[in-house]
Amino acid sequence: MKNILIGLFIFINTILSSNILACNFGSTHPVLWHYNQTDKVFIGTVIKVGNVQTKDFMYREKDTNIPTYKIRFVVHESYRGSMPDTVDIGKIALANIAFREGESYLVYANFNISDELLTTASILHILDDRMSRHNILKEIKQNPNGRVVEYNSATEEVWAEGDMENGEPVGEWKYYEITGELKENGKYKAGKRHGKWRTYFVTDARYYSTFQAIRIGRAGRFKLVSHGEIEDAKSVYVYEMVYTDLDNNQEQMVQYLYKNPIEETVTKFKNGTANGKQKIYNDHGELVGFQTFKNNFLDGKSRYMQVKTINGIENKTVFESIYKNGSIYSETVYYFENGKLKEAEQTIKPE
Repeated sequence: MKNILIGLFIFINTILSSNILACNFGSTHPVLWHYNQTDKVFIGTVIKVGNVQTKDFMYREKDTNIPTYKIRFVVHESYRGSMPDTVDIGKIALANIAFREGESYLVYANFNISDELLTTASILHILDDRMSRHNILKEIKQNPNGRVVEYNSATEEVWAEGDMENGEPVGEWKYYEITGELKENGKYKAGKRHGKWRTYFVTDARYYSTFQAIRIGRAGRFKLVSHGEIEDAKSVYVYEMVYTDLDNNQEQMVQYLYKNPIEETVTKFKNGTANGKQKIYNDHGELVGFQTFKNNFLDGKSRYMQVKTINGIENKTVFESIYKNGSIYSETVYYFENGKLKEAEQTIKPE
């Protein structure tokens, strides 16, 4: 069961990173990443909030059948796409966000075809300290054509770069992690992702901050033992750090910062939606799986291979699944030991 959960988590995580703006303006994505992935961006004040319990100003999502509510805004400033003076949008049912009447927000919203309604992607209260990061929206509005470069205020490194045409992204764009590593790139056509988009393995931003704190001696729980560049030419990482965890007095070693961009996924897009086979790689460049998309939903065959070596014995687990319009239809798990099939288990059977 543990292996099955790990496999499913990998697939779910890939889906989320491809299709949903999961973070709510944390440090993970550049502002331009949010801007380029949404249909409308505006600042507005809430004048009405629906209520699911009383069934006032609410609806049920057609794709999930989950009840949720609508929000009515008076629009003050529009940054992407023209907006009416007043607009109703829906709150994504599972999104952990809340609205208050009389309060003003910066809203990134997408048009949901199934519900025929604009729905929230991410929001930020206008009094939030992170609003300063979104000043680049004003720059785009003033100069909607030409090259745009966003810098990470924490590292002063390039965080996103590409071209705009009438305020819409065009041509090739690149997005970077807070560590400076290339995180994602691909092309836009008519303001939408189109063609192959690639994501790359990057050092986890939270771990990177911890490593840097240990390196300069500002992490009280840890004591630096050694830190430097990795001499092994075959290593995929640049740096190696050895430190002691003072809570349990155990020495630990970590390697971080990828030497070269290593593809994690390659996804095909058509007019902004994922369509076709998405390839999944490990950080040694080996193809370990694929999944099939149709109009942003998993639809068709998916396969993922997980390999672990325990006590010198190679254990391989292969997950094979069939999806229909975003829902899993069947799944079979194959267990291998030293290259030989040990057993197979059908964990989800077709109805």
